Amino acid sequence: MNESTAELGHVQIADDVIASIAAVAATEVDGVHGLRGRRNSARGVRIIVENGIVTCHLFILIKRDFPILNVSRAVQKNVKAHIESMTGLRVGAVNAHVVGVAFGRGKV
Repeated sequence: MNESTAELGHVQIADDVIASIAAVAATEVDGVHGLRGRRNSARGVRIIVENGIVTCHLFILIKRDFPILNVSRAVQKNVKAHIESMTGLRVGAVNAHVVGVAFGRGKV
C-alpha cells in the first residue's frame, strides 16, 4: 500500500486500486482483447510499489490482425498516463506480457 502524508493526514492507495486503474487503461486500447492473470484470470495485473515508484506487469491478450508491438506500446503509454494522473505516483515501468492472441469466439 502506498502512503502519502499531508497536513490533513495520511492517504493510502492500495495496490488493488492501482491494479484496477491499470486494467481499465489497458483494456481501453484498441487491439486489446482482455487481460489474463496466472491465478486470477479476471485481473491480469501485478503491481509492485517500491519507494513511491510503481512497476506494473500486465498479462494481455491481443486481438487478431492487430500488430502486437504497436498495441503493447500503446498499452504501456496509456497505463502509465492513467496511473500517474490518478494517483500522483511515478511509474518506473509498465511491462506488457503478451500471453495470447484472440482469434474470435473465445479461442486463444
